[in-house]
Amino acid sequence: MSNVFGVLTSKITKNQLLHQISAKLEKNSRLSLYFLYSEFVIRANRLPAYKEVLNQGTWTAIDGRGLMWSLWSIEGRNYLAIFYAKVLDLCLVFESKLPKWGVVILDIFRITFFLGLFILNLILNLIVGAITISGKFRFIQRTKTETILGRDFVWDLLQIAQDKSLKVAIVGGSIEGDKFTKHLIKHLFPKIELITWVKPRESNLISDIPKDGQAVKTINTFFPWVVISNLFEILMQKINPKSEYSAFDPQKDILENLSSDNVCQHYPDLWDAKDFLRQNKPNFILLCLGGGSGKQEFFAQHIKNDSSIDFGLITGLGAAIDYLGGEKLQPPKWVCQMGLEWVFRLIHQPYRRLRIIDDIFTLWWWTSLQQFVDYLGLRHTVVGKVSNKDGDELLVKHRSILPGDVGWGYVQGGVEKNENVEEAIKREIGEEASLETKNLQITKIQSQYSQEIYSLSLARTILMKAKYQGLESTLIDLSYIGNTIPKSNWENLEARWIPKHRVLDYLSQEKKIYYNS
Repeated sequence: MSNVFGVLTSKITKNQLLHQISAKLEKNSRLSLYFLYSEFVIRANRLPAYKEVLNQGTWTAIDGRGLMWSLWSIEGRNYLAIFYAKVLDLCLVFESKLPKWGVVILDIFRITFFLGLFILNLILNLIVGAITISGKFRFIQRTKTETILGRDFVWDLLQIAQDKSLKVAIVGGSIEGDKFTKHLIKHLFPKIELITWVKPRESNLISDIPKDGQAVKTINTFFPWVVISNLFEILMQKINPKSEYSAFDPQKDILENLSSDNVCQHYPDLWDAKDFLRQNKPNFILLCLGGGSGKQEFFAQHIKNDSSIDFGLITGLGAAIDYLGGEKLQPPKWVCQMGLEWVFRLIHQPYRRLRIIDDIFTLWWWTSLQQFVDYLGLRHTVVGKVSNKDGDELLVKHRSILPGDVGWGYVQGGVEKNENVEEAIKREIGEEASLETKNLQITKIQSQYSQEIYSLSLARTILMKAKYQGLESTLIDLSYIGNTIPKSNWENLEARWIPKHRVLDYLSQEKKIYYNS
């Protein structure tokens, strides 16, 4: 498996994927296949719940030369990043011997030096990317992965269904194209038992608009001024900790609040689709829920989690069936081969222009950043599971200023120089929840419990002084014998005692690893 912004991608060619699907497919094998676009991995980097779903797929196939270039670049040796890693090692040696004012000067030098190399890497990647994507460069020699377009692969899936005489369900096609699609598939693949669930004409499945009509904010993270804005907000929180600022708005940002558990609540028509699948028990489920990334994959995971629904393979194909039914104009093959499909979409689908531009620039920006981050080390942190006299547990709610800081979690923080883990966790609990450290008693320590990779962010990299790519955490259980009510600091919106039986409902997806320890 390869890693692009935290999303795992299968090292697989088209023929290998077809062979594995054909070999593993059984009546209720519950397999899943996700086609990854740049938009998918970019959104997954910001939304832990989405990243978790994509990483639970049986297979992930890269759809598009842009994302393939990103994988090819990340898996190669980047000599600028290697050079920075060597300089960083020297800086860390000097840091341990310098006074505080010397460390500050060293940090300024390190960040400035990193930004200089990062900008140079951006320029080089722009040149190399333009050449490799527009040319017929074979990325497979390094990545061992082949570009597999979902709208083309649907024919291969249908051929497997034809050879095995399987039942195929298409979920989410349009009313206009349904009749033609059925006729075409039955003509080309007569042995297939085809069933379809068509989304209602006024369904909110066709867009990223929640049922209350509020438009979803576009997630833009690649512009330098967004980095500056995040750093400014963090500074303001330190100056004025009582501020209620948070980048996460559960009333408007449906995609930031979407999960496999609530996808049917946000898109009520999917309840009918779910009943349709439960009754018909298809071998193949082809999801065609357009309008942006998220809903297809969350719904697929929702179906996988429901043991009352039998199926062999489920996959999301977006607008593939619309292309099949002739409702959408398919770009010429030579346009796709040159990596210029985004230009074609800008012309024929102008309503997607912000998403397209965001994907292109963010992919370039983050690829250049990950090439450096992959050479950085892990920060030693402590995680505190604090229980009070009633058995409740202490949770804090993050401000969500940086990517990935969404939802509730246990108190967590870094271990400072010349500090042991016991001292570090008590200090963090005092800072983040204002509990008296003298009333904290450590009951259990689990050394090096887990590792977490940070969501990719230039702002986070700068705050971490370009030293860390993630966390190596020590989990510590504590009991609190005092009576103080928890209070939040500048890092968190809220600190609260939560009844133990409700803690799991509060924890963000990436923090649930600590719950059953």
